[in-house]
Amino acid sequence: MGLLKVAVAGVLFAPALAAPRSILPRAGEVYNDFASIPVTKDIKWVPCFGDLLCTNLEVPLDYKDASAGTTTIAFIKQVGGDGTGPDILFNPGESICSYLIMSNLDKGGPGGSGVEPVIAGNGKQFLGLLGGNFNFVGFDPRGVKNSGPALTCFPDAPTSRAQAKAVKKIRTLPLRTRYFQYKAENERCSKIHANTKAKYASTSAVAQDLKYFIEKQAVANGKSAAQAKLWYFGGSYGTVIGTTFASLFPDRVERMILEANQASDDYYRVDVRNDSATTDAAVGSFFKFCAQAGPGKCPFAGSSGATAEQIEARYNNLLQKLEKDPVVASSLAQPYGFTISDRDVRLFMFSKAYTPLGGFDIAAVVLTELDAGKDTTYIADRYPEFNGTGVYPDVISPSDDSDDDLQMIRCLDANTRYFISSADQYVQLYEQITKASKYGGQVLALSNAPLCVGFSIVPPQSQIFAGLKITKTAKPIFFINGIRDPITPPTHAYKNSKYFTGSAVLEIDGSGHGLANIPSLCAYGYVQQYMVNGTLPRSGTRCKADLTPIVDAPYVPSYS
Repeated sequence: MGLLKVAVAGVLFAPALAAPRSILPRAGEVYNDFASIPVTKDIKWVPCFGDLLCTNLEVPLDYKDASAGTTTIAFIKQVGGDGTGPDILFNPGESICSYLIMSNLDKGGPGGSGVEPVIAGNGKQFLGLLGGNFNFVGFDPRGVKNSGPALTCFPDAPTSRAQAKAVKKIRTLPLRTRYFQYKAENERCSKIHANTKAKYASTSAVAQDLKYFIEKQAVANGKSAAQAKLWYFGGSYGTVIGTTFASLFPDRVERMILEANQASDDYYRVDVRNDSATTDAAVGSFFKFCAQAGPGKCPFAGSSGATAEQIEARYNNLLQKLEKDPVVASSLAQPYGFTISDRDVRLFMFSKAYTPLGGFDIAAVVLTELDAGKDTTYIADRYPEFNGTGVYPDVISPSDDSDDDLQMIRCLDANTRYFISSADQYVQLYEQITKASKYGGQVLALSNAPLCVGFSIVPPQSQIFAGLKITKTAKPIFFINGIRDPITPPTHAYKNSKYFTGSAVLEIDGSGHGLANIPSLCAYGYVQQYMVNGTLPRSGTRCKADLTPIVDAPYVPSYS
């Protein structure tokens, strides 16, 4: 299958939307549950999930303090070629479910599993993208999914977690109330973890785990630990893992691709003021593509010949209408009644700007229905797992602690650098962020800005990252970014690149979050060139996207 076909099929990142398949072990030979895989002090690959290999690696909680104890990190391998090539470690940043149900989408990473995409089948497709004789190794960072330590603010209290999450998702809370709600939750969580292992889950610790892994793997391959080199592919929050590793261990970087970049300087302050630089362009591209496609593929266009400006005006009118009179969702098939307001639609469109190939097709139907007072497709898309049990999983699922790990890791990383200490500061910041982006500012300001208010868990000194500095890595880093990304603008890639001597930035002229959502044979060619030969394009080179959302994607009919 050619590279473009791989991308169009949506199987580079998008297949991670699928739930991991359950495979029965063959006479005890193949594991299908990480909880059953033996924990080992050295890397011991065992068959798992069909044709994959897994290992649960025991690592020190604190590499400078053996008395702190240990935890376990989950790795999963898709063998490529003849199996003798380098292992490319991978983390996608966002929670896998984010793209589908928006549980963490407005916050971004951390919280993304690198294990789930490989189980879902992405490893083979990724190897096709990268070219060469490589193995693809996904991992769950500390505190995420299959890796320890446990990061939850509600241990053994699923009902309390559900209630707290439900309150946070009320997007109409007064701003000062929202600030103090976050403060109360974070102070309580900090008290719960005053004497637990949660403090050992910073991104600096994750970077040290990667070094530990490559050294263990080098020894297993008959080499010395000092010869160990990192091959790494990270997206979104995964780029923070990458820049952190490169800053701490520059001599260990052999290949590093960082795409859909978070600006590490801003990340470590939980400063989201620059994240929406291209949000309006990303969301706004829907109007352009809708106009190009026409009403046959984009019903929100209304009529043939509608311009992008007219479609955008219709969207803004819809927002105004929903602000005043939300759509009332009161079907007896739902577990309870609720409303769909302008704030809900802003978040919905923000999420579809991540995955416009397919996402914008759904948006065209949803917006058309909402404009007519209907909620059918919005409900089906927003709550895909609702099965009549009376539970909306992404709102009140008692087992979902994805918000907890995201928040705790990010706040551990910020440590004393978080700069909001009063409700007045938060209100001022909210106003600043919402003015910066009419389509995404409100989304970011409601959830990201107050994230670490009242959080007081402090990582050990050995795991506090001092920040980026001018660094020359053993091999140069390759930064890639779309120019209309809803959450990680290309300026973030350039901010990161300036710290790493010899690095380069490749831009992709397209809408969406990451390579998987902006198919480009031009970009894939540069990726393969770098992975195989280590050569980079001139920084600032721009590739075109090969597909246009809505125009080149199939029309998605209404669920009604």
